[in-house]
Amino acid sequence: MARAAVLGRDLRVSVIGVRVPPVGRTDVRIAVEVASVSRSAATPPSILGSELAGVIVEIGPDVREFVVGDRVIAVVRSGAWTTEIVLPSAAVSRIARTLPFDLSLLVPCSGLVAVAGLDAAGVRPGGVVLVAGAAGATSCIIAGLCRARGIDTVAICADHGVAEKIAPAGFGSIVVAADIESGSTPSDLTAGRPIDAVIDFTWQPAVVFDRFGLSADAAIVRIPSAHSYATTPRAASEDPRLKHVSLVRFVATDRARTDEAVAELTAGLSTGSIRVPIVQFSLDDAGAAFERIRSGDYFGKVVVRARPAVGAG
Repeated sequence: MARAAVLGRDLRVSVIGVRVPPVGRTDVRIAVEVASVSRSAATPPSILGSELAGVIVEIGPDVREFVVGDRVIAVVRSGAWTTEIVLPSAAVSRIARTLPFDLSLLVPCSGLVAVAGLDAAGVRPGGVVLVAGAAGATSCIIAGLCRARGIDTVAICADHGVAEKIAPAGFGSIVVAADIESGSTPSDLTAGRPIDAVIDFTWQPAVVFDRFGLSADAAIVRIPSAHSYATTPRAASEDPRLKHVSLVRFVATDRARTDEAVAELTAGLSTGSIRVPIVQFSLDDAGAAFERIRSGDYFGKVVVRARPAVGAG
């Protein structure tokens, strides 16, 4: 019997005992350490949680790629806020021992979206990226990746409160939208260098960025919302500079590049060059965690710890 956080139809969260199915021939049983969820992935009634990390405690007789004791991560439709889960081994990925469990949750969605966005932008070392609508985990990961790659960043955020929260991420410059004067451009903060790409979380019309000192061949990369990682169809009238990120396509079409991205993210998160705040709750406080996510009153990643932390990871 496992313990799990269940979202009821009344949107209240209860932590209850649940039965865990037996391990099938190609399944693995995971003792969950930490888990997270997005607002869009919470559909009642169900066990909350869309991402989890933990340790394999049992494997099916036909599983060859894992052994008991492996540290792993998985993305699921629901069911991650639990102390134990059984999943097909094909749905599980191994994580490095150098990476703490809570930080590992940044890799499969936010992290890979950040890498896919930078790949689409195509900016080389010495270039400048404008991050429009910087606020959450993905934008902070972009800041860390760019810094490691020798790319400068200018972040535009909604207000001074957000600016203060994202400062530790290491953007080259941070501008509050309301402070941008009608005649000024973010390139004023880059010693007159043109901006080579925009990574856009705001989904503003492309023309909005034309006064920001873009280079002639600058790409405008749109990041999908948390509940849709598929490519948005391109409208016939859409600006040809726009590029849409698809996490599904990124992962499905180039496994070697995905593996490189995971290695880069793991190194950055392990060494602290990628910095994202983690807000932790215990499983017993899952209701408070869910309310925090629903309200949007947080910054970074909300994580539910399924069992007491032991050591660093």
